Amino acid sequence: MISDFIMEGNVPKPCRYFWGREKEIEQLHELLVKERKVFLHGIAGIGKSELVKAYAKKYKKGYLNILYIAYSGNLKQDIIDLDFADDLQEDSEEERFRKHNRFMRSLKEDTLLIIDNFNVTAERDTFIAYCYEISL
Repeated sequence: MISDFIMEGNVPKPCRYFWGREKEIEQLHELLVKERKVFLHGIAGIGKSELVKAYAKKYKKGYLNILYIAYSGNLKQDIIDLDFADDLQEDSEEERFRKHNRFMRSLKEDTLLIIDNFNVTAERDTFIAYCYEISL
C-alpha cells in the first residue's frame, strides 16, 4: 500500500454540503475506467476539486492506492516535497526526486493519482514539457 511509503497525500474530505452531483461522479468513473486519464477543466469555483474529492470518497474501495497532490505551479517540486518513509535528511532534491519519481512510475491501474489545481501548460512548467518529450 502506498501509505507504507508516502507519509502524506491523503485526499481531503469533500465539503459536507457537496450534493447532487451523482451523475457527474458516475460519468467521471466511466471515463476513468475507459481512458485511465481524465483532466477536469472549467472556470474557477464550479466544483472540480470537490467533484474529484467526492469521487475518491465514493470509489476508494476500487483503488489500492489514492494519492492526492495539491499542484503548486511546479510539478517536479511537488514530487520532491512528498514525504516518503525512506527519505533521508541528507538526500539532495535530485535524489529525492529520483526515488519518488521511480516509485510513482511503478504504480499500476489500482492507483488513483489526483493532481488538484493542475492548470498550466507545458510552456509554463518546464518539467511537464520534459515529461511530454520523454513519453513520445
